[in-house]
Amino acid sequence: MRKHFIDNVRWLTVLLLFPYHTARIFDGVQPFYVKGAEMRAATVFVLACTPWFMPLLFVVAGVSTRYALQKRSTGAYIRERFAKLFVPLISGTLLLVPMQTYFAEVFHNAYTGGYFGQYLLFFTKPTDLTGYTGGFTTGQLWFISYLFLISLIALPLIRLAHKRRIGWHDTPAALVLPLCCMTLPFSYLLDIGGKSLGEYLVLFLLGYFVLAEEPVQAFTGRYRLALLSAGALLTAYTVVNRVSLKSGMGSRAIMLFTSWICILAILGMGRRHLNFQNKWTQRLSASSFPFYLFHQSIIVCIGFYCLQTDRPDSLQYALILSGSIVLSMLLYALCKRFRALRFLFAIKGTTPQP
Repeated sequence: MRKHFIDNVRWLTVLLLFPYHTARIFDGVQPFYVKGAEMRAATVFVLACTPWFMPLLFVVAGVSTRYALQKRSTGAYIRERFAKLFVPLISGTLLLVPMQTYFAEVFHNAYTGGYFGQYLLFFTKPTDLTGYTGGFTTGQLWFISYLFLISLIALPLIRLAHKRRIGWHDTPAALVLPLCCMTLPFSYLLDIGGKSLGEYLVLFLLGYFVLAEEPVQAFTGRYRLALLSAGALLTAYTVVNRVSLKSGMGSRAIMLFTSWICILAILGMGRRHLNFQNKWTQRLSASSFPFYLFHQSIIVCIGFYCLQTDRPDSLQYALILSGSIVLSMLLYALCKRFRALRFLFAIKGTTPQP
């Protein structure tokens, strides 16, 4: 049975991307498509969220897949993955992401050509695949591409496990705590720009086989406050390491453990406080995927023009954040009106009633 808190955690995490990617314009962590003066608060916010929020989306995807395969055939699931992930990946890479690299070219490289002329650079310029200074990238759609591949790779593994009756079953729920160790050896597998396909595959499978189990969910709910406290302390340690001590984020093992504890804490808090559904949560859940597709391109566009002004950094941040939310809502509403756009960006035509 589908758990409403899983849907609510997903759309809340997607909404977090608005302040997160706005903060990326002002942080001191790494380059971005457009870059303003560093704000310490933005740096701290980015460092605090980075260890857990994208891993959480892969875990939630694994849990959701467990529920989806209970009512869908394998063929139906694969067709749904192509329609909801592959088609928007191609559409977004061609229509949305070049907006970001265009402004990156102008901002960092003083590009003076036209917008459509930049498409030639987009497909031919040597790049590190981030696109932060122009060139080809999937931008924020890297998550969509990874999830599409992981969904197809995981499916035969899931079927094989069910056939051989491999699963969590009656394993004590407390053993969920050290499971982060499973991600460590795979975190070096197909690591592209700090995004490991191996690590995210393991997190997806842990979501499917472990965190979808009712006893494990009950465990995270029961010990949510302890997990939240531990996650906060671990997060503070990694942030202080980077901001005050000017060192790296810490060993990969510490980062993975921080990520895992934070994920368990969020799922536990979600089970306790977010396990409900109403017309607003349904609308937010339905809009979260297109919001994910649109948000970063809009943030970069607004950020480019805001940075040309002499407004205080904090005001620029507020303008970029609020403007990107409003424009994402308007773009979503526009796309819902046209069948072709709904198909290209995997948007549901109507919001289901509760």
